[in-house]
Amino acid sequence: MTLALGDLADIARETPAVEQAILDEQSYEKIREIEGSGPFVEGFEAFLDDFGHRAAGEFDPSRPRWRDDPATPLGIVRGNLIGEQKGAHRERLHERKRQAQDAIDELQANARRGLFGPVRRPLTSHLIRTYRSHIHLRDEPK
Repeated sequence: MTLALGDLADIARETPAVEQAILDEQSYEKIREIEGSGPFVEGFEAFLDDFGHRAAGEFDPSRPRWRDDPATPLGIVRGNLIGEQKGAHRERLHERKRQAQDAIDELQANARRGLFGPVRRPLTSHLIRTYRSHIHLRDEPK
């Protein structure tokens, strides 16, 4: 979701009128009317198809879903336009992946040491794999 919103900010940057409308906190309906907004609208509709069921405080069924009130994701796009350069969200992801791999390498190197290294290393590797393959379940109810 974070990458999709960052990509939408990058698409908005390509059409100055769309970028300015988002920065001016215009409604999605007004943004749709802007000449040249097609690529942004197409991308935003795809985002809403994937994530429109989400909401702020989404466990509260009285909260409007993003599909019904897209102000929240537009606000996140606005924040990306204000606070980041084009493509910064993807660079940040690559950096975090590198940091995660460095941490894994360090954990495995430390687990190898000592008398119980032959036991700790496979256990550590198993725990890392389990964590990384199941962490997404944390957000599954959402």
